[in-house]
Amino acid sequence: MASLGEAGVAYGSPASADAPPMVVYRPFDCWAANSDWSVQLPRDEAPTCIAAGRSFVAVATSAQLLRIYSPSGRQLAALSLPGPAVALAAAGHALLAAHQAASPCWEAPEAGSQRLAYLLLDVARHAQLASGPLPLARGAPLAWLGFSEEGLPAAADGAGVVRLRTAEWGGAWVPVFDARLARSEGGSEVFWPVSISCRELTCVVTSQAAPHPPVQPRPVLSVRPLQVPLAAAEGAPSDLEDEALRLGLRAAHIRAAAAEADVYQLQPGISAGAAAAPGL
Repeated sequence: MASLGEAGVAYGSPASADAPPMVVYRPFDCWAANSDWSVQLPRDEAPTCIAAGRSFVAVATSAQLLRIYSPSGRQLAALSLPGPAVALAAAGHALLAAHQAASPCWEAPEAGSQRLAYLLLDVARHAQLASGPLPLARGAPLAWLGFSEEGLPAAADGAGVVRLRTAEWGGAWVPVFDARLARSEGGSEVFWPVSISCRELTCVVTSQAAPHPPVQPRPVLSVRPLQVPLAAAEGAPSDLEDEALRLGLRAAHIRAAAAEADVYQLQPGISAGAAAAPGL
């Protein structure tokens, strides 16, 4: 497995007959001849998810540990996860982790439904920003985890529903895209997320028979508008209401980030711009 980050690429591999489980990081900008580094994990602890941020590398392991390293390979934290990790995503100093909160339900009508939760961390501040259930469509697995261009946590499930986490309403998740509404009449397209903003989803359009994008030839990117599922009053301008709700997500995120920075700046001996020192 691998993760392409802002400052480098991280790799994780399980144990083999000749080598223990490994984590390898290769920065794009080499500050020394040996700026690449590798870590050997215990033989009974395999990496299950990996994510590279601006100032860290995060690895979730089969021991339900979340190991966080600096760009130079110094271990910053070894945190116990509440359940087995499902996915990791990183953007800037933020880390988003999805993990199992309970066993999947196998009784109708919820058969096959996963019960996942998420953690949102600020690695630079060694702080947990949020946690809670991760909503998915009934019977659908988690298909994609990431951040929007504005920095909002984002998730897509196997039913084609994409959600953004809002800083309002106690950190609720808002559905902003539904593949059923975006498909052509009678079509079965799958929209594989590549990036998302509060206005549009950039994706690769595939089919249900082959839902994963091909490596070769290079897939073509498509852009689809977002739409909150409104049930507007008769005569109400639903397109304007939809845009107001989506732009409200961005505004709420900016307000929350500003408030967090103000609180952090007021703490004695800490600057709002403090982050991990370069090379640490």
